[in-house]
Order: sequence, then C-alpha cells, then structure tokens
Amino acid sequence: IAAKRAGVRIRNYHLMGLRYLGLSEPARSVFKTLEKLSCKLSTHIECITPSNLELSVKEGLFPREKAVIVGKGSTGDGELERFDHRMRYQWRKDIRERYSIKDNDFVFGFAGRITKDKGINELLEAYNGLSTGSKLMIVGGKEGIDTLDPQLWNEACRNDNIIIIDNVSDIERYYAAMDIIVLPSYREGFGMVIAEAAAIGTPAIVSNIPGPTDVIEEGSTGFAIEVKNVSALAERMRYCLDNTDEVKRMSQRCVQFIKDHFDSNVLNEKVLERKLDLLTRER
Repeated sequence: IAAKRAGVRIRNYHLMGLRYLGLSEPARSVFKTLEKLSCKLSTHIECITPSNLELSVKEGLFPREKAVIVGKGSTGDGELERFDHRMRYQWRKDIRERYSIKDNDFVFGFAGRITKDKGINELLEAYNGLSTGSKLMIVGGKEGIDTLDPQLWNEACRNDNIIIIDNVSDIERYYAAMDIIVLPSYREGFGMVIAEAAAIGTPAIVSNIPGPTDVIEEGSTGFAIEVKNVSALAERMRYCLDNTDEVKRMSQRCVQFIKDHFDSNVLNEKVLERKLDLLTRER
C-alpha cells in the first residue's frame, strides 16, 4: 500500500505461501483479503513454487499472467552446501550413539515447530499404530505444545521409542540420523526442511499441499499423502518400514534431485536475472 501511494513503479511481491490456508473463519477471510490486496497492488509477483502459483490462481488472488516462478522455486535462503551428503554416515553414527539408537533401528524424523499445524497430532497417532523396530525423532521448538492433543503428547513424552529434542544449531546431523523425514503439515510456503534433509540423503513423506510436493519427486525421492489423513500416513510409514532397501535407493536419488533443482547459487543467479529484467522493462 505504501509503495503504491508513493508511486513506486516496480512493486514485486514474493508470494512465499498462503498464510490463510491454516486458519478458520473469520480470520481466514481477513487474511485472504489481505493477500488479494497485496497481489492487486503489486505490479509483478514471484511465487515460491509451482503449486503455490496454481493454487493462488484457483483461489482468485491474481491472474496467471501476472506471476512467474524463478527456476524450480524455493525461498532462495537455503545454504545447501552446508548439508553435505558425504558426511551422512559419520553424522548418523554420532547422533545415533548420542541417543542410544541402534544402527539397524529405522528412524522416522520430524524437524520444525512442534505445533498442531505441522501435523504433530497425526504423526504421533500414525506412529503409535506401527509395529516395533522403529524410532521417532522429533526436533524443534515446543512453543506450540498447547495446541496438541494432550493425551498424544503426554504418551509421546513417556515413550522410550520417541526421542524429543529441542531446537539445535546443527540440524544437518539430525537429518543424517533419520531414515525418513515426515512433514504432515497443514500448510507450508515451501518446506525447506525437506530440501535440506534430501541434500543429506533423507527422503520424505509430506502432505499433498502446495510447497512440499514441489520439493519431492513422487515415488522417487519421497511420498505425498492426503493432509490430515492419519491412516494414509500410517500406511506410507509402514511401507517404508517394510521396504528399507527401497528407502536406501530413494536416499541416493534425493541428493541428485536437490543438486539438479535447488542449488542456491544457481537460483540466486536466476533471481538476479529476474530483477534486472524488471528494471530493464520498466525504464
């Protein structure tokens, strides 16, 4: 609004996801109106992923011709060189020894805010239905615990097979200790944790929502399941647990997929090209 009133000629909106998707009325309508206003007052729009662009057009936020995706998409802030797959086995060994996890234990993982919107209730319920022989590692801040099902959370805290870890500064080591990362989130802009984990060689199970579905190749580097569907999540987790050789092959494919599509240096060059193009066109 300020840029429009000030007469700024280029108002390039980076649409990083749709905040209103995780809200209920009346907040949903308010946030959707604000989103539409931002899009209307922008002269150009860059969407974070193809699925976010498609959903935005479907939701009537802007006409398709007003928006672009730079490269494959992404926030552009991922230092993926930090997530060196060559260190996977050493980091895996270190973390597993720290938390007394056996080398042959299958570890499902989660990284992010521990809150309802991230699908923690569904993850815990799905995990509780699995057979023995696996662990669940949850890494993240606990600011959203009050939004969780208290019975599920209290049971998780008492379960020796569920390892709950606060925020860490070396998350790459924890990704390496996981066999599969699970992100059953209700909404995401992109799902950077999926890209980071894949760079280490950890495949993913994600909700079929805009963002995370753009960071996996279905059946090759990860799986997408219906959002909030506990039985579908449990079924996919059970498949991974029963097909460890296939999970290992997915791990190898993850690294190349991320290199091909989400190299931050390549993406930043494309972002710069986009900005220079806008300046040239608007002179």
